[in-house]
Amino acid sequence: MSELEKHLEWQANIVRELGLFALRTLVTLNSGAFVVVLTFLGNSHVQVNFTISLNGLRISLILFLTSLAICLLLVVTNYVNAARQSQKNPLKRLSENIVTLNAIGTLCSTAVFLSGVLTLVLGVIENPSVT
Repeated sequence: MSELEKHLEWQANIVRELGLFALRTLVTLNSGAFVVVLTFLGNSHVQVNFTISLNGLRISLILFLTSLAICLLLVVTNYVNAARQSQKNPLKRLSENIVTLNAIGTLCSTAVFLSGVLTLVLGVIENPSVT
């Protein structure tokens, strides 16, 4: 194996690891956000200084689940790609486009997650009567 081939293999491994790290991070963020919102709902009987609109909660939960679904779809796509490469399948179209697909999917998932957070933040209504 030449030095160039070793370097290209090292670069491919770095790209693969960064992509998987991004997916793991997004799965953790979305799952955590979903649990936090559900915990807030479970403890909403406690008096707090603010309320969140029900529509904002509903939309944010849907956005977190959508972002999570995008991440899981990317994980399945990566698995299929790895299985095809291990079989030395001549159909390399998916493997050639996997980095682009992961980048676009990760950006979409991040945008959906941030939309969910923004929806929650904008849905917060201060309640000054509760102390």
